[in-house]
Amino acid sequence: MSKPHDFKVPASFTVGSISYRVCEVDKLKGNRLGLMCTILKKMWIARGPRVVVPVSETFWHEVTHAVLHDMHHPLWADEKFVTEFSKRLDQVITTAKFKEHDGPT
Repeated sequence: MSKPHDFKVPASFTVGSISYRVCEVDKLKGNRLGLMCTILKKMWIARGPRVVVPVSETFWHEVTHAVLHDMHHPLWADEKFVTEFSKRLDQVITTAKFKEHDGPT
């Protein structure tokens, strides 16, 4: 199980046929925590002081935008949906527990 503060932001990722670059910055305009640009194929994640939202949740929030955009789904620009979905996705990823061995011993 990983902890949200242990999250290592990847330098890039691919959704469908689109590769995105990820840039970590100190802060973004308007106190945003993250930003996704499907035109530039780029994501920015603010690493500055955070009160509530962990970096991992912000990363998955922006990835959710990219996935839904790739699917041509109208919810890709719905902040409320993306926020609620990505909170749950981050929770699954950060609380997942794996067996040490799968299969017979």
